[in-house]
Amino acid sequence: MLLVSCRCNYWEDGADENGRLYHTDGRFLRGVTLGDGIQDVAVTPDGLIWTSYFDEGVFGGLGRRATLESSGLVAWRPDGTVAYTYEPPNGLGGISDCYAMNACGNDVWIYYYTDFPLVLIRCR
Repeated sequence: MLLVSCRCNYWEDGADENGRLYHTDGRFLRGVTLGDGIQDVAVTPDGLIWTSYFDEGVFGGLGRRATLESSGLVAWRPDGTVAYTYEPPNGLGGISDCYAMNACGNDVWIYYYTDFPLVLIRCR
């Protein structure tokens, strides 16, 4: 089970662990930092944790420097390491605010401001 807070404070020596993973029996397993400004969260069957970000996550807030959430979409492994960061396909602008995200199997659909494209990320 995964519990997530949408906000994350950053300091010079670290950041909040705003993701908390629990065993199915309720035992706490670990905390992970998933970044600030989380809009949506999905966990795919392959175990990846997908987080999309609203504008304050993309452009900064709560004391952070340029970090991974500036891409607007990140996939994390359960240990908190990064598996994927979004890079827009040719012809599309980057994410300013991810309005919608949905996982379908191991694939992820996103819809975002400013271009409002519907983008499929295939994870094979």
